Amino acid sequence: MLADLPNELLQCIAASLDAERDIAALARTNQNFFRLLGPYLYRRNTEFSGSSALFWAAVNGRLETARKSIEAGASGKCRSPKAKGGRSCGGPGAPRVQPIVGRYISGP
Repeated sequence: MLADLPNELLQCIAASLDAERDIAALARTNQNFFRLLGPYLYRRNTEFSGSSALFWAAVNGRLETARKSIEAGASGKCRSPKAKGGRSCGGPGAPRVQPIVGRYISGP
């Protein structure tokens, strides 16, 4: 079974997947996969997708997603997955998320 594979092989499998949605689907398979692959998924999003997870968190007021994204290296210069250029984090949920973004980016 897939769940019986060593963590290193699961990480290699995740790294071989092209789409973040596929990595997310694998991570949602069970709690162990989620703990193992979640940080990788956020780092990958920050590096290759312009921190779109942070943008989504700001628009939707998802504090935990914003925290995880920032811990993975996202900055306040996140962008919408649909935007061609960079765009600052904003949207209806931004007032709830901006304080946590500011705290993490500026330090404790």
